[in-house]
Amino acid sequence: MKGKRTLITGAAAGIGRALAYRFAEAGSSLELVDVNQEGLEKLKGKLAKCNVVVSTHKIDLSSKEQIDALWESIHGWSPIFW
Repeated sequence: MKGKRTLITGAAAGIGRALAYRFAEAGSSLELVDVNQEGLEKLKGKLAKCNVVVSTHKIDLSSKEQIDALWESIHGWSPIFW
């Protein structure tokens, strides 16, 4: 996964958090998305030991405007399902 970038939704807890750890351990840079900013920041701090780039995004995925803003903020990304 080195050299790859992974976007994970629901990253502040549960399965999303577990996925973030596994992808970081594999060397992937991360784009972490959740409505829980505090949880995202705690996770980002814990992932520092993995020595990968971690960006956090407080996004409500029920809001199209916020989703559109997320895509605009992640330069070079083109969602394959659009």
